[in-house]
Amino acid sequence: MKRSIKIFLWIGASLLLISLVFCGYLYFFKPISMHKPLVYSSKGNVVLEKELTKEEVKEDVKSMINIIEETHPIFLEGENKKYQAAKENFIKVCNNAMTTSQFQLEASKYLCSLEDGHTGIRWNEVEALDINWLYLNGKLSLMDKDNKIIDKEVVKINGINIEALIKGVKEIFPAENYVAENKNIANRLKGKLALEALGVEVNDKVPLTIKGNNGYEDITVKYAPINNTGNYSREISSKKIDSKTFYIRLGICEVNNSLNSVIEDLKSAMNEGGTNVIIDVRDNPGGNSQACTKLLDAMNMKPGHFGAVIRFSPLAQKYRGYLRSHGKVILSNSNSSKKNENIDLYVITNENTFSSAQWLATWVQDGKLGDIAGSASSNMPSSYGDVVYFQLSNSKIEGSVSHKKFTRPDSSKDKERALEPDIKVEIGQDPLQKVKEIIKEK
Repeated sequence: MKRSIKIFLWIGASLLLISLVFCGYLYFFKPISMHKPLVYSSKGNVVLEKELTKEEVKEDVKSMINIIEETHPIFLEGENKKYQAAKENFIKVCNNAMTTSQFQLEASKYLCSLEDGHTGIRWNEVEALDINWLYLNGKLSLMDKDNKIIDKEVVKINGINIEALIKGVKEIFPAENYVAENKNIANRLKGKLALEALGVEVNDKVPLTIKGNNGYEDITVKYAPINNTGNYSREISSKKIDSKTFYIRLGICEVNNSLNSVIEDLKSAMNEGGTNVIIDVRDNPGGNSQACTKLLDAMNMKPGHFGAVIRFSPLAQKYRGYLRSHGKVILSNSNSSKKNENIDLYVITNENTFSSAQWLATWVQDGKLGDIAGSASSNMPSSYGDVVYFQLSNSKIEGSVSHKKFTRPDSSKDKERALEPDIKVEIGQDPLQKVKEIIKEK
């Protein structure tokens, strides 16, 4: 009897030890979610003209620094001198009463030092200059109605040299690579709030100095309302271009009925002898990466794996439901992939292809599953991401901060700041048409 009790106790103790070891493994090596996360909701609108007291400003400064330093993965990587200098300047400048608009500017400069396109504050622009231009090769060039560059460049906005304004944009708005910088310059130099922050006098009409083949000319441009919902198509649809070529428009990465319908049509097209698949993710802001892996799986392709550093924080715990509020978990990357040799895959990207949509392009290029066409994204292939939102109590300024760092499947390319396309197109040229021509030539 005593022997049976000893055996029972030994088995019980062994099971308890195994359970503790297993729970410890999960706790330290897996991102466990234990409760339903809160859904972020704004607690009031920003009033840019509001006068903040010195104490209110200092309180918001302290709150923002705590949120960023507790949450962002960059602080797991050692000392960052650029960030430290920006932080010191943020504290120094924001040591007195100021308007919310002034505080917004300084807060944006502070966050810009992280060079993370996912981390920043909301600039609620409602009006922008009604003009079509592009910043490329050091010039803010005008474009025609067909989005083709013409031989005219903007050299001054309301008397201020464009070089000074560009320098200001780079100091205020975060950018991960040269594509993001170019995009910021072109977009922010239209925004009314951004121009005001850059020292441009805001009037109903803004004078521009244009340089062309025939010298200089002055024009005036009005502001027009901004469609904050975006002018981009978020549709998920598909069509047959011909008996061999299947086109998918993935305007957003969502797993829904539209995606399921596209996948069924894709499988049917392949069964009927289709050999070319085009996935168009231009202007896709991202979303659920499973939408991309489901499309690849439907083509009998297997991508590699992104690695990740997941940082736990009180903010991430609140909005992600994590068990832990401190520490980190590291997930390894892998470039083990499988291509379907019977399918020629083309993924079309542009500067607005972001987050999960950028993952699709990275999976395809790193795993040699197909070719990327178009232009590079403003999102780095290895980047920070998976944001949590926050709002400061006094200024009501809202922002987002990454709590993960993702590492692309091919570790040898980890330092590359842009995913350059395999098939480049000229400005104003339709990349879809370019891909069709390549397929036809084959």
